[in-house]
Amino acid sequence: MRVRAIASIPSAKGTIPVGQILEISPELVEKLKGKVEVIIENLSKPVFVKPPPVELTRAGIVITVPPRCYACSSTDLWRSRYGVSVCRVCHPPAPGAETISRGVL
Repeated sequence: MRVRAIASIPSAKGTIPVGQILEISPELVEKLKGKVEVIIENLSKPVFVKPPPVELTRAGIVITVPPRCYACSSTDLWRSRYGVSVCRVCHPPAPGAETISRGVL
């Protein structure tokens, strides 16, 4: 099983640092419970992460800039029924694919 160390783990060869990814047996995962987290890999579906809004400060005023498409820089995004934010310019929604009204993320 692939796991990530969430706490330092002493071993015979030294200390395993936090964040280190390891391949260990399920029995050892149970032994190290609380010190490691299992990495679940779902290769059947790509994972998209919605970028957070950017806050700019100009003359003491905070301006929130909406997330943009990484390819065309458009801010016109739509949310699919799977919860993924998709650029409307690069990938227009098919009929019935859009769950939330235009401009609302």
